[in-house]
Amino acid sequence: MAKRRELKKAISFLTGELLDELFVKVMLSEKELDENKVGALTGRIISESEALRSRVGKRLDRKDKQAYEKNIKAHFASIRSDWDKLVGDAWAEIEAL
Repeated sequence: MAKRRELKKAISFLTGELLDELFVKVMLSEKELDENKVGALTGRIISESEALRSRVGKRLDRKDKQAYEKNIKAHFASIRSDWDKLVGDAWAEIEAL
C-alpha cells in the first residue's frame, strides 16, 4: 500500500490539475460563462477533494488483524471509486461549460 502522505499529495496535485483545466476553459472560452456555475464547480471540486484527503488520513481499528486488512482494502477502494467519480463528473461539467 502506498504511503498516506503520497496519496494525499497525489489528490492535491490532481485537484490542482482539474482546477487548471477549469480556469483555462474559462480564460479561452469565446462565449460568456456563468460565473455562478464556475464558482460552484470550483467549490465542489475543492470541498470534495478535501473530504477525500481527510478520509485518507482516517485511522481504522487494528484490534483484529484479518478484519483490519479487509477493512483497509475496502476503505481505500471506496476512496478510489469516489475520486474517479469526482474526476469524471467534474470533467464532464468542465466540458459542458
